Amino acid sequence: MDELPKNVEEGMAVFDRDNERVGTVEKLRFGDEAAARGQARQNPGQQGLINKLAEAIWPDDMPEGERRILLSEGYLVLDADGLMAKDRFIRPFQISKVDDSGVHLTVCRDDLAKT
Repeated sequence: MDELPKNVEEGMAVFDRDNERVGTVEKLRFGDEAAARGQARQNPGQQGLINKLAEAIWPDDMPEGERRILLSEGYLVLDADGLMAKDRFIRPFQISKVDDSGVHLTVCRDDLAKT
């Protein structure tokens, strides 16, 4: 997929390519080319707040290029199941479908970028 499906919601179950439940959608952000370039769109105050909240979850060592891609394409944050499991970013191309059971991925959990 080129963009996040519009029917994805926070709290949905997430399943890997083997249909194993790997967690739930903790956060989501739809893509925004202007935000990826550091430009505000219609409501600069709101956009600035959204960007600040998004930046709060970035890992300190995430390359700037990867951040821009996530902002441009949109992403989900996976609240990973399991003790000591690290949360992960899900990009649109890693989603095969979204249905009543949840978000289905084309990859396994280990293929997702860590938050």
